[in-house]
Amino acid sequence: MTHYCLNLLTIATLLLLPLSSHRAESQTVVGEQVIRFSLTDLTGKTHHPNNYLGQTLGIFLAGHN
Repeated sequence: MTHYCLNLLTIATLLLLPLSSHRAESQTVVGEQVIRFSLTDLTGKTHHPNNYLGQTLGIFLAGHN
C-alpha cells in the first residue's frame, strides 16, 4: 500500500509541476517598494510593512483556503 501511495504522489507531483513553474506577472525585487497591505496576527494586532522599514520582513501564511 505504501509503494502505491508513493507512486501516486510522484505522478501527481509531476502532473502539477508545470502549473507552478510559470512566472508571476508582477514580482517585487529587493529594494523595490511593496504593495500596501496589512496583516492581523493571532493576538489581533495589525502589522503594516512600513512598520518594518530597513528590516527583513518574512511572511508565513498557514491554514489559508
